[in-house]
Amino acid sequence: MFRILTVVVALALAVLFGRAALSSGDFQVESARVIEAAPKDIMPYLDNFHGWAGWWPPERQNPGLVAQFSGSASGPGATYDWSTGGVAGAGRMTIIAEQPDLLTIAVDQRRPLVTQATMEFRLAKVDDGTRVTVKHTGHHDLWTRLRHPLGVDTDALETQLDDALTYLKLVVEGTEPS
Repeated sequence: MFRILTVVVALALAVLFGRAALSSGDFQVESARVIEAAPKDIMPYLDNFHGWAGWWPPERQNPGLVAQFSGSASGPGATYDWSTGGVAGAGRMTIIAEQPDLLTIAVDQRRPLVTQATMEFRLAKVDDGTRVTVKHTGHHDLWTRLRHPLGVDTDALETQLDDALTYLKLVVEGTEPS
């Protein structure tokens, strides 16, 4: 009986880890908010990492976060390295392209999960202001997929993007509570 149970458990684990190893590891999370401002008034909050401390959730929620900036002051080539013992872990973001209505950022997270991703901020003029949409598209490496054989939960990332746009809206509109 013990042998049968051992074989069944071994097969179940093999199927579970085999599924993780063969999965693509690709993910996409998106969020949007309307901000009562013109796109030209919002872009400076996005294309300059030095100002992200006022609205980016990892900056706001990890007091021990260490941020280092390099490259351009803003726009393409601007780089933001972060490290913390908290949930935000460690990684690097680099602005790789900018247009008046689109900012593209390469995201390389090293901890707690190894992830290569792209974050796009799209700005579209609407009646009451600007619709800001952030789309985070990426890929988890094999080791991350094996550590999470049932799939990596993207709910935390979705919450982070929702919070980011909420904070950005408050900061841009000048309605952030003191």
